[in-house]
Amino acid sequence: MTTLLDGKRVQFDIEDIKSYEPIWGFLDEQSIRPRPSTSTSLAFTISDMSFVVNGDKVDSLKVKVKKLTTYYGNVFNHLIEDIPDIKLKQKIIGDYFYFYVDTN
Repeated sequence: MTTLLDGKRVQFDIEDIKSYEPIWGFLDEQSIRPRPSTSTSLAFTISDMSFVVNGDKVDSLKVKVKKLTTYYGNVFNHLIEDIPDIKLKQKIIGDYFYFYVDTN
């Protein structure tokens, strides 16, 4: 794929991600648990994703989140009310990747 995209900018849009494999979100990196389908530390899931690839690098990434009704989901909801342009980071564990709130 890198050869195919060499020197080109391509945008990918993925909608309804949960129908493939859920992408989980946490309040901080320390809360991440692999395959957390029943974890109470979950705050949100990623529902849609749009990213621009330029060659072999991702130039931009935008995600749409679905807030969960867990305790941490409610905390996350209050955070995004106070900080509407909140930053998320990605962490890869094995074959899965997760998002968490960037507190730096």
